[in-house]
Amino acid sequence: MNIPFKIIDRNIYSLDGKFLKEIHCPKNVSPENLDKVSEIEFNCMFCEKKVINTDYLDEAEITNLISEDPTICLSIHPANPLFRIE
Repeated sequence: MNIPFKIIDRNIYSLDGKFLKEIHCPKNVSPENLDKVSEIEFNCMFCEKKVINTDYLDEAEITNLISEDPTICLSIHPANPLFRIE
């Protein structure tokens, strides 16, 4: 199975090496700072932005979210099989 996303130096890339987004939270938010809206959506208590849990999404949904809003906040668990951390 090909892993569709690579994380290198806090950046997300597609399998073919295309840069998709930087992983960066200026507030250094932890899970305790998120208000749960649903299994996949949280609200940040600091900046009030929506945070999406990628554990419940497939490759196409993640790609669409990033292309629609490159500044979207994502929660990526290290064990998520869609991501390879290098």
